[in-house]
Amino acid sequence: MPLPARRRRRREERDNFGLAFATGVGDVHTAGDCRLPFALQSLSKVFVYALALQDHGRDRVLSRVGVEPSGDAFNSIVLDERHNRPYNPMVNAGALVTTDPALEGRCLRMRGILPDARDRC
Repeated sequence: MPLPARRRRRREERDNFGLAFATGVGDVHTAGDCRLPFALQSLSKVFVYALALQDHGRDRVLSRVGVEPSGDAFNSIVLDERHNRPYNPMVNAGALVTTDPALEGRCLRMRGILPDARDRC
């Protein structure tokens, strides 16, 4: 995609806003631009962390990445030098670590979490 088209698309995406939530009994409520496709980007960190916890347990995952608020930007690559691990899984350094144990069978398992991902894997 040519550069001007990419910039235009980013502008268009930035203007979209949608919200969806599901109740405990499965009722889904939506508003706004919730039917438009979008890139998961950093939201994927939540799902990958959940897969790592499910597959390897809390103790093993916590041995590799902390859960402390770092105060750093999402794209930070800073380590907790005392424990020799990233501060938390929601910044890039921590996401890289939690992705590693979750790689095996990732695409198939993501399909179970995100049904719409089946066409993208």
